[in-house]
Amino acid sequence: MARVSMPESRWKAVLLAVAVLALAGMALAWVTALSPFRSSPAPAVPALATRIGEVRQVALADGSQLILDTDTRVLTAFTREQRWIELEKGRVRVVVARDKIRPFIVRVGGREIVTAGVMFDVSHRDGIDIHMLHGSVEIRDASHRKGSEKLELQTGERLVIPAAANAAPTRSRAPDADRQWVDEIQGFKDVPVRDIIDRANAYGTEKIELADPATGHRRISGQINIRSPAAAAEAIAGHLGLAVDRSRPGRIVIGPAGR
Repeated sequence: MARVSMPESRWKAVLLAVAVLALAGMALAWVTALSPFRSSPAPAVPALATRIGEVRQVALADGSQLILDTDTRVLTAFTREQRWIELEKGRVRVVVARDKIRPFIVRVGGREIVTAGVMFDVSHRDGIDIHMLHGSVEIRDASHRKGSEKLELQTGERLVIPAAANAAPTRSRAPDADRQWVDEIQGFKDVPVRDIIDRANAYGTEKIELADPATGHRRISGQINIRSPAAAAEAIAGHLGLAVDRSRPGRIVIGPAGR
């Protein structure tokens, strides 16, 4: 029987295709090996999330602690070289277990917060808001572009990075009251009503409204259960001598009695 031979040009095409596939496989393995979220024999923690109204405390494998605020989602990945979390949305308190060998890196909105062991709050809602509670951190561009700005934040400082691309970050001293979001009952001193309502509305599907928007400028002081919009509305109405109307589904209206 006559033997059929493959033309030389076809053999070259086959060998070229095999070489391309081999190089692609090597490139994929290299990229995966460099990724901070790669598979690793070291312990890994799955994605963490809270529902609206839920606040959750989580212990990580290295001994660090996270407190996730309402409607928050965090990705985590620990390797033998680094400890990573990524805040996709919401707010989290990070209490970092000290480890001089493996830095703890929080990625949020195109930035990285790098530390060895501290405590701070970081939120990712309308921009980025970082509040240093203890220790210090370095904040850098996640792209690691040459010449990109690095900032350092110390205990008691707050850094706000607006969502707008051209807006400059602002640094200030953070009020002590800012740290109490982890508590169900929060103390307020001479705070505008609208600010308290904004906080309470983040914790429920029922939303507090004011019959007269001008009421939002009035200031009150007191202890308020911020994680229950209904309880918060009753407390606000009590301070102002007003009433609460819950006759319409999904709405808690504060206004004059008998309205």
